[in-house]
Amino acid sequence: MAKKTTSRIVTCLSSIDFDALAASLCISKLYPGVVPVKISGVERPVQMFLGIYKDFIRLEDFEEYDPDSIRELFIVDTRPSKKVWDFMTSFKNLQRCVIFDHHTASRGHINCRLVQKEVGSTTTMLLPLLKLRKVYISPQEATVMLTGVYEDTANLISPTTTPQDLEVAAYLLSLGASLQVVRRFLSTALDQRGKDILKQFLDNIEVVPMGGILIAISCVKYKDYVENLAFITHKLFDLVEADAIFTACSMTGNTYFVGRSLDDRLVDSAKVLSHFGGGGHKTASAAKIKGELDPKLAFYRIRKVCEEEIVPPPTITSIMSSPVKTVGPEVPVSEALKQVQRFGHGGLPVVNEDRLIGIITRRDLDRVPDEYQHRPVKRYMTTNVVTIDAGASIVEARRLMMKKSLGRLPVVSGGRVVGIVTRSDVLKASFWHRGQDIGPFPSPTFIDKTQTRELQQKVPADIQEKIDVFVRIANELGHNLYLVGGAVRDSIMDKEPTDLDILVEGDAVNLAKSAAEELGGKITTHERFGTARMLLDGIQYDFATARAEYYTEPGAYPNVIQSSIREDLMRRDFTINALALSLNGPNKDKILDYCGGFDDIATKKVRVLHNLSFVEDPTRILRAAYYSKILNFTLEKETKRLAVDAIKTGLLATAKNERTAQEFEKILRHEKGSEMLYLLEQMDGLTVIFGQLPDGLHQLLVKADRLAAIATRKGFKPDLRVLRCLVLGMAIDKGALRECLSRIRMSGKFIDTVETSKEGSLLLSQAIDKGDRLEIFRSLKNLNDSAIVFACMGGKLPENLKNLDLVGKIRNIRLEITGEDLISNGLKKTKNFKAIMDQVLEQKVAGLVSGYIQELELARRIASE
Repeated sequence: MAKKTTSRIVTCLSSIDFDALAASLCISKLYPGVVPVKISGVERPVQMFLGIYKDFIRLEDFEEYDPDSIRELFIVDTRPSKKVWDFMTSFKNLQRCVIFDHHTASRGHINCRLVQKEVGSTTTMLLPLLKLRKVYISPQEATVMLTGVYEDTANLISPTTTPQDLEVAAYLLSLGASLQVVRRFLSTALDQRGKDILKQFLDNIEVVPMGGILIAISCVKYKDYVENLAFITHKLFDLVEADAIFTACSMTGNTYFVGRSLDDRLVDSAKVLSHFGGGGHKTASAAKIKGELDPKLAFYRIRKVCEEEIVPPPTITSIMSSPVKTVGPEVPVSEALKQVQRFGHGGLPVVNEDRLIGIITRRDLDRVPDEYQHRPVKRYMTTNVVTIDAGASIVEARRLMMKKSLGRLPVVSGGRVVGIVTRSDVLKASFWHRGQDIGPFPSPTFIDKTQTRELQQKVPADIQEKIDVFVRIANELGHNLYLVGGAVRDSIMDKEPTDLDILVEGDAVNLAKSAAEELGGKITTHERFGTARMLLDGIQYDFATARAEYYTEPGAYPNVIQSSIREDLMRRDFTINALALSLNGPNKDKILDYCGGFDDIATKKVRVLHNLSFVEDPTRILRAAYYSKILNFTLEKETKRLAVDAIKTGLLATAKNERTAQEFEKILRHEKGSEMLYLLEQMDGLTVIFGQLPDGLHQLLVKADRLAAIATRKGFKPDLRVLRCLVLGMAIDKGALRECLSRIRMSGKFIDTVETSKEGSLLLSQAIDKGDRLEIFRSLKNLNDSAIVFACMGGKLPENLKNLDLVGKIRNIRLEITGEDLISNGLKKTKNFKAIMDQVLEQKVAGLVSGYIQELELARRIASE
């Protein structure tokens, strides 16, 4: 009997499951004339499905077709491999081969185009093409496709499921796909053989701990071939407590392996089974080898490969809080309650001479009646404390907390408390992004060493030499050392760092003293705050002990206590400043990002770390405006709302420390200060300080900046701080302006300068309006250049420039005669010489005299009078 002919086929080189069937259907609709064929069998549920829906789904036997007639080959749901290559070479006249696959990315082969995307199913890859081309899909076809998506994504809950899978499923449902049919064919009951294999797997299963990860392995031998080994392994996985499972079944001359993993960051099942010639997804994989392996040998080989391939997860120390805030057993309940309220903790370990003897929770403390608040915490603490060893993994901590329903776990080493980990810490560590390391809550992103080396290259060599000395001393003292804040931010932004802030998990003052002694730097220390400043070769290095802060009232100076790098970064103003480059220790050369600062730098956002940030320190509102403009960033939407709310409550206007003045002065003197001030005014930040502001404030500030720049080129030296304050105070009198500046604690000297400038500029402005040269001259006496520029601002720019030139000329008028000329011409030197010269100068300004002779004659006449 002659074989059929066709120029194009689509197939799957393994047993056809629903995804392969659905993908073949998609290809046949994308490329009319392509025939779906089966090569190595069809899984039993698919056979049952085709028995009912064969009128809608065409799947023919490859053996019925003449291979010499085939010109184009489409392969779906199959990874590129030698098997694919061997199959391709069996076609004499093959002109084109395309593979569509959704498994872990791999390289294609000669003369074969690979279309690959890591999604939950091959159907998910292909359906958007059908949608784009507006290809009609019947409800029956949509049901086949939906079954393929659901099968390969375990009903959309597999770790390999992507947003695209859900979008495709939703689209297919909108086309009339039947979930009842999907459920009927995916909820397959086990036949007797399947039940026998499942029982054997259960009888032979062994859970092997590997670095805190639990690996279940079960290997058996069976006399007959059993289909759906993957489904049986999936059911087995539901019955054991493990992070991954591997099964092996020797039957009918071959050994079949199946791997499943709950979390591909812990166990990559495809990588493990690649040692047996298999592959698939990181969380779902399979393999097949020729020959029936003895179950004991199969177990040994799987275990050995797992030990080689599985990298133990980070230990609990990477997410714990340290040092731990603890209380002694005799501490009153009232004091313990203050501590948990102050730092937002859910509980505190109770220690006696560094030994853990109990734990007291926030709930326990809240339940103590007021009349018993003076009693010691030992009366109410829990003494049966569950702890975890410092060497345990995060996975073990998560498992223990779930099993015991614990909210926190003290971390111990040698019987001493070295840290504490909370439910939030472990939860956060369970949801880190793909490709990132596990970290604490908030969880740090660790920027890899290649990137950080590039950042470190931006640090000048002479400074890096000093930092190397700091690191060596820190290692000798047993301290962890970090470069923090602006230096890290600027390096990420390809700028040379200017702020060199060194953070020490330990005694920063002692480290700075040792460094100054060795390098010969000049040092000043502040023991109370654990800070030191060293000046060396004209460079300033600021050292600080890692610390936590709490505020007794809004705007007050914070109280500080020694803490960890995490808590230190968490107290900072904005995410972009809460970055740390680890200079030594376990995270050496990594950048720690607990709050998403790296992403905010990438998206150019200024964002606070928490909702009470501006309440704790209202001056952060000023810094928000400052950073947004110097970095060309924008205020993140929620951050701006929080700033506006804090301003409305009057927190900025009533801040009780000198930082308000420092931050405001920094804005006033910056070249982009006017932009910063305008941003503040958009949030009503200036109105609460100055009360009333002039109309068109932004235009006035821009005008003042422009005129100041021109004046500078003409030889004037305006102080932008004073000039901008004069603009801000245009709508209020000098007394009110003094009061406003005093309220934010600007220095008395600066306020005096602004006040006299306001008064003097008014007189000069009036004289300019009159065009009276002599009055202009008299108004300039003791008037600073900022006031002069401000006085020239009336009207439009050409008029401003004309006035500025006029004032400049008048100010620069000088006499040609000197006191010596008067003496040489017969005048006796007296105390009145200065008065005489001043009168002559005024007459010259008024245009009544000019030249040496007229000046001398006028001086003689005045002297004779």
